[in-house]
Formats: sequence, C-alpha cells, structure tokens
Amino acid sequence: VIADETAKPSWMAADLLSQLEHGEDSQSILITTSRAYAKKVVQEMMKQLLVLPRKNIIQKSLQNSAVVIAASLEEICAITNRYAPEHLEIACRDNQKILAKIMNAGSIFLGKYSTEPLGDYATGANHTLPTAGFAAMFSPLSPESFGKMVQIQKVSKQGARALQKTVETLAQTEGLTAHKNAVTIRQAEPQRG
Repeated sequence: VIADETAKPSWMAADLLSQLEHGEDSQSILITTSRAYAKKVVQEMMKQLLVLPRKNIIQKSLQNSAVVIAASLEEICAITNRYAPEHLEIACRDNQKILAKIMNAGSIFLGKYSTEPLGDYATGANHTLPTAGFAAMFSPLSPESFGKMVQIQKVSKQGARALQKTVETLAQTEGLTAHKNAVTIRQAEPQRG
C-alpha cells in the first residue's frame, strides 16, 4: 500500500490486514513519506486486529511485514518497482503521478476507495497474478496466455541494407559465419526483378 495523509489511516490499516489473513507467510507493506501517518496506520492495525477472528494468523504474518518511510515519491516508485508486488494499492494525493512511474505490479488498485478485496470478489479483474516479485517479468494471466502467438517479420531491401553491418558484426563475433553470409549475400548478389 502506497498511502499519504489524504487516505484515512483506518482504511489503509484494514487493507493491510486483509492481506495478512491469508496465511502465516503472508506479507503487507506500507510505503509512505510520513512517519506520523505510518504511526497512525500501525495503531489502527493493532486496534482492528483485536476483533479479527484470524488474528493468530495475522500476528504471525505481521512478522513478514514492514513499514517503509521513503524520502520522496520517486523513492516510493523505485522501491515499489524493485519489489514488484502482486497487489498494489495507491491511495495518495498524487495517484496519477505515482501510477505513471509504476512498471512492476501484478494488479494496481488506484484511489482510496479501491481496496484490494474488491478485486478479489467483484471488480472482474483477473486474479491469477505473478507473486514473489515476478511482476517484474510477467503480466497477470490473460486470454493471451492461452493463445499461440506467431511473430512475423518483413524487411525491405533498404531495411536489410540498414541492418547489414550490425548483423554481420554480431554474427562474426559469435563465430556464426553462415548467419553473416545470409545477410551479406543479399547485398553482394542482389536479386533481379
């Protein structure tokens, strides 16, 4: 959860706790630039925890969790992209500015009303997401995941000429002379007609 003082601490606490009740190995992370705001969220978490039926699981998963006080929005985005969360809530004054800098997240919940459990049960978003930092490399499961893609490349005579030196150099460096020749021969022996 990326949040600032514009997001109600009790709401963010509830969101963080919702992710901790899955299992003892669950994790929630709050990232903010305000130590005072973070303290309010943690206090709310402790208060709400007392009445939750799965509090024993949550207490264990709290050991895997963290609060990160960042120096700037840029640092928040850098940390988030490095961590590549499965779920990411952004509840800040600068939601769009932050969103524009996030490249690695499985599913993003934008705005203070966009709690992650809505995505679990009702928004219709896909919920088969990359976990354990794999959002840095993979997208959520989608219809394309079940399809077969084919790449098609069509290069013009001018395009082949423009790429010739690059391919020749790389192929020669790798010791793949036949690869180099397949490019060179097209310029050395142009096709007529």
